[in-house]
Amino acid sequence: MGRRDAARERGSVVVEFALTIPTVMVLVLGGVDLGTMIATRHQLTNATNTATRAAALTWTLSETVIQTKIEQLFPREKCADLDVDVKRMTGIAPAAPADGVEALEVTTSCTLAEKAFFSLSGGKKVTVVASMPLPPP
Repeated sequence: MGRRDAARERGSVVVEFALTIPTVMVLVLGGVDLGTMIATRHQLTNATNTATRAAALTWTLSETVIQTKIEQLFPREKCADLDVDVKRMTGIAPAAPADGVEALEVTTSCTLAEKAFFSLSGGKKVTVVASMPLPPP
């Protein structure tokens, strides 16, 4: 009787393992994927903020120059598509606290590149906005 119980117990352990391993794998891989997406957003935010500050301090308001600076600071392989929009604002805004103060607002959008083996975030768009007051000329 002892051998049959041990064999049944081993069989039930294998069934439990087979039922729980897909859930555990999805949770682990989803966590890795989410972490990668958050790290990419953080890197894009840093690149956009740095490029916006540099452009505001030097009065370089060209969209292509700002996009080039962002591409230098941000790993391009993480994005399938990188789009930069530059606006010059005057008036009350988060970056322009008083009337008449001009500000530069840069919006960067990145469509996340598809991953090879597992990705919940591939193809999703990450958008970051940075603004900086322009110094007096």
